[in-house]
Amino acid sequence: MYFISYSKFFLIPLTVLALLLLLGSAGYHFIEGWNLLDSIYMTLITLTTVGFKETHPLSPEGQVFTIFLLMGGVLMYAFAINDFVHHLLNNNFREFTQRMKMQKHIQNLKDHFIIVGGGRMACVVGTHLEHFGESFVFIEQSEGATLFQERPDWPHILKDALLDETLEEARIEHARGLACCLPTDADNLFVVLSARRMKPDLQIHARIQYESSRKKMLQAGADHVISPSTLGGLQVARSFVHPDIESFLSVFRDTGMYEFDMKIERIEEGSSRLGLPLLEAKYREEKYLVIGIKKNGGRMVFAPPATYVLKHGDEVFLLGAEPEIEEA
Repeated sequence: MYFISYSKFFLIPLTVLALLLLLGSAGYHFIEGWNLLDSIYMTLITLTTVGFKETHPLSPEGQVFTIFLLMGGVLMYAFAINDFVHHLLNNNFREFTQRMKMQKHIQNLKDHFIIVGGGRMACVVGTHLEHFGESFVFIEQSEGATLFQERPDWPHILKDALLDETLEEARIEHARGLACCLPTDADNLFVVLSARRMKPDLQIHARIQYESSRKKMLQAGADHVISPSTLGGLQVARSFVHPDIESFLSVFRDTGMYEFDMKIERIEEGSSRLGLPLLEAKYREEKYLVIGIKKNGGRMVFAPPATYVLKHGDEVFLLGAEPEIEEA
């Protein structure tokens, strides 16, 4: 990227230099009557100001021509060097300030998410976290990753995620969750092991390439394991067999296109809903529908009856119309 930028910058000076070389060679040929080689040689030693002796003695007209040719060469160098330094300093200063601003932002991150990897899946994670207003930081060591092509402005650390000091720089001790989206299962497994050791209560999601890695990833400490190929194949098959159901499920996969809100409320000690049946929990008054409840032991109850009594540790899955939502 930088090579292309500076190649375009040098195009004008090189073009001017070529024109001066052509003009000088033609001038010596017609004024002094020299052959082509002597004319080109005299033009080059004049433009480069090396101070070599003239090929042949110059006539008064040739001396005047040489003076103007020499001044043109010096002015060209002066303008080229000035523009180059100005361009270089401006770019470096802009990059420096942007880098310092990003580092300061990362140093102040708290209750954020760490996205390990800079590929397509990692960028999708970042897009949705940005949509929901969450803070996040990427860790990616390859400057050719999709992240730097599409969203170089996102907070990122250009280092190896397999190093503990990189995770520490991403403030893993203050993070809420970590998504492992590296290309290989081995690298993701290593990051999961390191992250779980560094922060035992961290929420960790890991991508796997091969289904055989799922058990190992869970044993390493991942809370959720995602296989894009498995999920994609399941979605395609379901679209063939049950197209209507798949269309309905797509609503939940892309909530940004619909005007409703989804959230999970955990029933804790001191909650005003603890011990109440759903009929008296006033979710309907707050414009929410109870889709399901995850019990403390992990069992899911879908479409629970109105008589279901909320217990400590229950996680209530709620669906509501966003414009009418009120805080519980």
